[in-house]
Amino acid sequence: MSTTSVASVEPTPLAEPSVDLPLDPGLSRHFTQCLAEHAEQDREVAATGDDADTKAARRERLRFVLTQIHAADTGAELPAPILAQVVVVLRDNSIRYCFYTLSTGPRARICQRFWTRLVTAIPAPQRAQTAMLLAVTAYTGGDTALATRRSGSR
Repeated sequence: MSTTSVASVEPTPLAEPSVDLPLDPGLSRHFTQCLAEHAEQDREVAATGDDADTKAARRERLRFVLTQIHAADTGAELPAPILAQVVVVLRDNSIRYCFYTLSTGPRARICQRFWTRLVTAIPAPQRAQTAMLLAVTAYTGGDTALATRRSGSR
């Protein structure tokens, strides 16, 4: 029996992208306070099951985020409490997964701008889920520099 050796290939390191998403310190401080105020809703989201009431509540939360995306696209400046509530809603996997479908659709650029705004408002580690939405949307839209940007905890 002959053995075949497999050569080990070292991955080529990616160049650091030139895209910078600096954290807005003033908004980040306010956001942290608002997020603490929404902690109860966060616990409710984590404890939900799949009954009819939960599904209806999730649909309402999904509509809420879609409404905020639309409002931001029309030029509305969303206050930190609204941004915090969006982040809390996006912690629900079933809701967040719905937004991955928008990454290839006609509203992808609108969502990309919204995710970018959220990422610059959210301190680490809360920004991870939104940063992933941004990365997927940017990547599917061909913006690999933004998609591969490492978001720091600045």
